[in-house]
Order: sequence, then structure tokens, then C-alpha cells
Amino acid sequence: MRIRFKQIKRWRKMLSREGIVGQKQDKLIRQFEVEEVQYQKRIKQHETAVERIANRLWPKCNCKARIKDVKHGYALVEERIVVIPLSVMDRAWGMDKLPGYRIWYIAHELAHIKSPPRHGKRKRDIHGIHFIEALKSLCPRRYLKYEKDYKK
Repeated sequence: MRIRFKQIKRWRKMLSREGIVGQKQDKLIRQFEVEEVQYQKRIKQHETAVERIANRLWPKCNCKARIKDVKHGYALVEERIVVIPLSVMDRAWGMDKLPGYRIWYIAHELAHIKSPPRHGKRKRDIHGIHFIEALKSLCPRRYLKYEKDYKK
């Protein structure tokens, strides 16, 4: 995985503003590059894991996964993409202490894809009855408890 030239240029500009130039700047940029490559690898591993879980929950889904550093996940229905927050997938956030939370979260976003808008309505209850039916068909029963907590 390569770091884009624009990213390095941004880092140089940021460090120059802080008064860091020369060899020290080069050393920090190399460190940034290493950290960025590690971050990208971690994201790719998480995306592969999400796609594997999604295919287990809904074998015919043919969905792609994106991991982003966002507060809430979402589903891009037309593109069949689920976006899962990095905080849900990272152990550093302590999500591994909640058994099945990741599976529920992925099932929740897949349910948005499985229950698209009805009758061309633009505004709809996105967590309505069609969504709940889709979620129940996707998510293992023992993890549906997280949906109740989510609704509160």
C-alpha cells in the first residue's frame, strides 16, 4: 500500500507550520508513512472480516464493506455497501466485551439493504416493520437484544 503524494505534502506543510524542518521532518514523515500503512492494513482486514460475516448472515447479499472512522454506520442501498465504524471493529474500543455486538451491527446495516424503500417513497420509517422483519431474518436471535438498546 502506497501513501499518496498529496498526503505527504499535507504532512510536510503541517510540520513546517509547527517549525519542524529538515532531517527531523523527514524522520517524522517516515514514521507517519509506517503508521498510515499499518492503519490501511488494519482497515482492509476489518473490511474482509465484515464481508465474511455479511456473507454468513445473508449468503446472497453480494455486499461490499467499508470501515470508516465515523460515529454511526450506514448502508448505501443502491451500491450495496455497508459502512461500519472503526470503533465497532477495533478491540481498542472494548467492543469485544459485548458478545455478538459486531454481528448485530453488521446485520442491522444489512437489514437496511434487504428492506429498501417501498413504493418509491422517499421518506420512510427506516426502522419500520419491513426493516425489523429483515433484521430478524438476518441476525441470530440471541443478538437481537442490542436492537432494543439501540432504539432507546
